[in-house]
Amino acid sequence: MMRNISCWKYSKLLIFLMLGSLIFVSNHLQAQTAIVSGYIFITDVDGISVHPVFDDGRIEETAIRLTDFSIIPSTVNAQREYDLQWGIYQNSMMLSPNNQYLAFVASQDEMIGQLFLLDLVLGQLEQSWTPFPVISSAPLRWSPDGQRLAVWGKDTFIYDVVTEQKLYTFDRTPFSPLWLPNSKHFVYSGSSNCAEPCRSDSDLYIVDIMTGSKTALTYIDAYELDLVEQLEFLNLTINNTLYAPNDQKIYFILEEMTEWGGPKGVLLLASVDLLGNLSIEADIKSMYPDFYSGDVIDLFVDNEEHVVLVLQIDDVETPFIWSVLQYDRSGLLDINYQRDFASYTDYPYVQIIRSFAISPNHDYLALGGEWSPESVGSVTVIDLSDGEVVWQNDELNEVCNVYWLNANQIVFGQPTDLSCTWGRNRFPFGQLIGYNLSDNSEAIIFDSQQEQRKYFISVYP
Repeated sequence: MMRNISCWKYSKLLIFLMLGSLIFVSNHLQAQTAIVSGYIFITDVDGISVHPVFDDGRIEETAIRLTDFSIIPSTVNAQREYDLQWGIYQNSMMLSPNNQYLAFVASQDEMIGQLFLLDLVLGQLEQSWTPFPVISSAPLRWSPDGQRLAVWGKDTFIYDVVTEQKLYTFDRTPFSPLWLPNSKHFVYSGSSNCAEPCRSDSDLYIVDIMTGSKTALTYIDAYELDLVEQLEFLNLTINNTLYAPNDQKIYFILEEMTEWGGPKGVLLLASVDLLGNLSIEADIKSMYPDFYSGDVIDLFVDNEEHVVLVLQIDDVETPFIWSVLQYDRSGLLDINYQRDFASYTDYPYVQIIRSFAISPNHDYLALGGEWSPESVGSVTVIDLSDGEVVWQNDELNEVCNVYWLNANQIVFGQPTDLSCTWGRNRFPFGQLIGYNLSDNSEAIIFDSQQEQRKYFISVYP
């Protein structure tokens, strides 16, 4: 069962559990003085070892040991690397807000899942005995207070890790999930509320976890918004939700659904407050005169409280243009950074944004690029205050993962035998390379000659 766990009081701790044999050995003095920035997970024939990575790039040699566990990569038809008792769904591995616990979903038969909670300080593994039908990705979302988890499966539900109870079960799969800061309300995109034909497939809903009530925040109608004539072929949909506490608004992308590579007639930044007042903030498509199609990869807030949009767009002449926009809430939308590959004579191909991460102080944005057919990639670090490139390396293999160790140091992975897949920062690597913005130094943080797959999970989202 899951329960509250007391603080670590011993200089060395050795724990054996009946559930898989989990072993943890660590040095107390080092744990007191160093700041953990993430964890490396290494798979082998017996299980998984979990090594803390500190903010100076050092890696703890002693580790938490999970025997009888393997990891199922988030690739199409992926199989666990080793035929062990439990397979952990790669995309389900999520650190708690206080970085003490790792939650994940594991399965013995890849049909019925179990929820696990690993205490990374004590090295203690707890299992929820509430089985549920799983899906291949099995993502999780922690509430800000670290007391609840949104769990995706054949059924999606909110689980209380303290009381070990399901608090709420969704009638349909929620998309673009978002916890509000009070940890009592959960926002998501679901099927349209519109009773009449309104050329919209999505609306935003808010769930009160304490009462179980669900309320529609939006009633998207393309006719009322005067967007019907702009639509190319398909209906409107909602993606990429972001809550801005200073505005007490939920920002989101309202766009036309598209088939792969098809044209997109509507791409808007919109917002709604908690009373359901809808605003169209900015027309993203209007920023690009030759816009054909494109996607907003994510939204976040920088250190000056701008809403920042990371995009990948196609125009009539150039595919896969990288673009970073800033919105200042007064209605001004500016291009902060943009890159295309048309002028790269030595690189007759494009790169797509495969991974990205914002620095802990929200000053910098790191973008990892890749183009699998040519096995090439790049890392670009942007200063969000002026859009200038702080550092760039175009002579890399595919960059499937990029993370921050601290406010001035990034790490990025170079893949093993697999190409990058869709999804963010959840991919095996062979080498983990670090770059320090303060002294312009680059170094290999981790390099194993062994064939095991290695994963990194950062404490910074």
